[in-house]
Amino acid sequence: VHIPPPGPGEPRELHFPKTESRALESGLQILTAPSEGLPIVYAELVFRVGDAHAPRDRAGLATLTAKMLELGTKKRSQEALAEAIEYLGASLHISSDPDSVRIRIRSLSEHLGEVLSLLDEIGFDPSFDQAELDKLKRRELDRLNLNLANPDYLSRIHFYEALYGEHPYAELDTDEEVIQSLKRSDLISFHQAHFTPENAVLIVAGEVDEGSLREAIDASFGKRAAKAKAVERAELPEPKRAQGTRVLLIDRPESVQSTIRIGNLALPRSAPDYLALEVANEVLGGSASSRLFMDLREKRSLTYGAYSGVASRVGVGPFAAMTRVRNEVTFEAIDAMFEHLARIVSEAPSETELEAAKNALILSFPRSIDSLGKIVDLLAERVLYGLPDDYWDRYREQVAEIGLEQALEAANRYIRPKDALLVVVGKASELAEGLRRYGPVSVVDARGSLLRALPALESD
Repeated sequence: VHIPPPGPGEPRELHFPKTESRALESGLQILTAPSEGLPIVYAELVFRVGDAHAPRDRAGLATLTAKMLELGTKKRSQEALAEAIEYLGASLHISSDPDSVRIRIRSLSEHLGEVLSLLDEIGFDPSFDQAELDKLKRRELDRLNLNLANPDYLSRIHFYEALYGEHPYAELDTDEEVIQSLKRSDLISFHQAHFTPENAVLIVAGEVDEGSLREAIDASFGKRAAKAKAVERAELPEPKRAQGTRVLLIDRPESVQSTIRIGNLALPRSAPDYLALEVANEVLGGSASSRLFMDLREKRSLTYGAYSGVASRVGVGPFAAMTRVRNEVTFEAIDAMFEHLARIVSEAPSETELEAAKNALILSFPRSIDSLGKIVDLLAERVLYGLPDDYWDRYREQVAEIGLEQALEAANRYIRPKDALLVVVGKASELAEGLRRYGPVSVVDARGSLLRALPALESD
């Protein structure tokens, strides 16, 4: 006798932590979220600058600048800085993406003053020591060479380059030429232009007294003066949307697997119908119970996993569906993926699928705020993408209100299989001719150099 599994329970009442905001005279925005519980504090400095803001001939400059921040300040060497953080029992994490650079320190609440002082020092007063830069350049060259053997890396890098063309989002990483020609003065100039108080947001969350927090922030960051000339934030241009399906094949002659990525330009994170697309994507490939996973893995046994997603960007972000399969089933997998893409844009999900997708997003949301670090992540997302102040308070309510037609309309508007870019990393000698059925094929090597171009097969 088949006993169906129990359905999801009703979502419990949940409130996103209350926040307070203000600005210092320097232009630095402050966002605080005091909480009770463990005596822990997270402090994060978010700069509104990423690799999309680097000159085209200096790809990855923001990330390289970010990597230098923890390698010494004007007051401390790399070793002294590491010792200062270790002495406090704190942890330092610096990350970057196309839109931002983030510096985060986690520590006990009793060290709040010292933590904020270190954060100010790291963010605004790096030394860009020449010896440390030389070592970083050697590490970066080694990393780039290693990545040339990573099919997932190759798929992602070449997908963005082909999809965005001349747009600032095209370059996800640096290259050997940039690394070899990089000078200390390049980093200093970029830092001085973009890593300024008026181009940053300080987020502090944790068990702290509000009065003490205000005093500590003023003591650490209040001395910063506003720049005489404010940072000019150039609007990201609208990327050109290609017509018709194109194929990019990255040749790995010894590969026994094909890494497949199919996608197109979609929408900014702040777009009103972003959540509707997120629901549609949950049906398509957002989880292990989605259509792509259940078909390609569970039904056809082609892969260990197949997923899809929408990348968050200040400007237009991409949609992509992805999987990895054995060489001999590459075309079956691609056909299946295109079938599911065509279906999600042409017919609304069933009521059962829609409710399951919304429940997955709604019921998993509490896990997004079950730690201070995750709360800081969501606050950073809110300020970086210009989301409303009550966005996370209303997130579950907004998802619950999305209907069948909204999900279909968003999918139809932003998932466009007839204008998709198909990127395959695999064995060109076995795949190139067969890929012509989908569109014109450009075969390149791991570095992106064109090996040959093949026309699309003529349709009957």
